[in-house]
Amino acid sequence: MHVERFTQTKVESGLSGKTVRNLLLVLQGIMSLALDNDLIDRSPIRNRHKPTVDKHEKPIWSPAQLLNILSAAPTGLRAFFDCVALTGTRLGEVLALKWKHVDLERRILRIEHSLWRGQLLSPTTTASTRDIPLGSALNETLRNHRESSLHWGPDDFVFCKKHGSALDRRCNARGECAEFVKLPRPNEKSSKQWLVGSIISMRPAGSIVLCSKP
Repeated sequence: MHVERFTQTKVESGLSGKTVRNLLLVLQGIMSLALDNDLIDRSPIRNRHKPTVDKHEKPIWSPAQLLNILSAAPTGLRAFFDCVALTGTRLGEVLALKWKHVDLERRILRIEHSLWRGQLLSPTTTASTRDIPLGSALNETLRNHRESSLHWGPDDFVFCKKHGSALDRRCNARGECAEFVKLPRPNEKSSKQWLVGSIISMRPAGSIVLCSKP
């Protein structure tokens, strides 16, 4: 009964079914540990206590919408937008790219790391380390980006701030962010506008905003 009351209270407070399920999973882990140490006879948590979570398909940008996004990207970030859109790589993987990972002659992009909170992380699986072929248009875009960049050494980040450090996934406390690109939400004809973060992450709404200032 205590578990049912806990679940009901959380649902009535406005938490989503997914959030309540996650809370119950934490409690379930605690109870399992207590059970393993003979502190309780059995866990009071049952599958019936977990709320049903409705699954929804995520909106997908159409080719026309994607073209509008790329066309509206700030000049200094156009190569970055193109790379995200045309390679299908994760945002952190693109931010972690260094010029030694870009072979313009062979048209190969090498994914070896991901950038998270300023730290370069190694892949969690072998398959995450991979080579991605570059199309002629993106290859030319990256070539032009390198020629115009002040940081083009092998260990320099492909997409970086003016002083050479990697772009940030979020704005910092001083709000030093790149220019916002405002475009309609996908599959919706309302007048609502969404920030560059949601565009980059290919989601209808989000908080990822690139910082372009040092």
